[in-house]
Amino acid sequence: MRISLIFSALAAAVMVAAPSFAADDDKKKDQESEEEEAPKPKVAAASVSVASTSTVTPAAAAGPNDHDLVVGKIGIGYLGQLDIPLGLGASLPAQILGMRYWTSPTLAITGGLGFGSTSSSTTAAGNTSDGPAATAFALKGGVALALATGKHYTFVLEPQAIIGYATQTIKPTGTGPNTDLSGTRIAVGATAGAEIQFGFIGIPELALVGSVGLAFDTVSGKTKTDSVEQSASKTTISTFTMSNPWNIFSGNVAAIYYF
Repeated sequence: MRISLIFSALAAAVMVAAPSFAADDDKKKDQESEEEEAPKPKVAAASVSVASTSTVTPAAAAGPNDHDLVVGKIGIGYLGQLDIPLGLGASLPAQILGMRYWTSPTLAITGGLGFGSTSSSTTAAGNTSDGPAATAFALKGGVALALATGKHYTFVLEPQAIIGYATQTIKPTGTGPNTDLSGTRIAVGATAGAEIQFGFIGIPELALVGSVGLAFDTVSGKTKTDSVEQSASKTTISTFTMSNPWNIFSGNVAAIYYF
């Protein structure tokens, strides 16, 4: 009797729990089905682009200026004229030839040597006699500083010194002592001006230098005949100008060609 009651209770419990298990199982299946049907999120691939830019400056686009082309080169040319006193009242010019070497874009060394000589002769009745001969020497040195540069020019400040010496011996027509003439000139100062290069016509190696300056200038001359000697000297401090850059043979301007 008891055994039959126990089996009856178990059967009733199973019958009550079965619908619940079935419902849970159906719910789990529905959830799994929804998860399978739900679309998976898509991950967008991010692309990073790096834009490279290059800046071209106006100077780089235009190329190097004329001055850059002569740095490290030796320039040979005419550096001007120095008038050296000869005795009392006369003078003898010395034309200075030399070089300029740009060691860097802002610094150059300038040096030159000048020479001048005169001689004469007279022929009368078949006899030729030599006239007095005169000789002059000049030495120039300086340091050029480039303060500003353009396409075809460089603004230059140049401290410099020039030393000159001249001598002459005049022989008498008859008997008597010779007359010796001599003179010296020393100039120390600085010039400021432009070195203009001809790159605009395809010759950047050719340059003309025109400038103004300030100089301490001392000149002295001496005349000596036997034991009689006369001398004179003069010292000036003044500005000077070099005009007309194209007038290269007047002593007003320097012309240089770089190799």
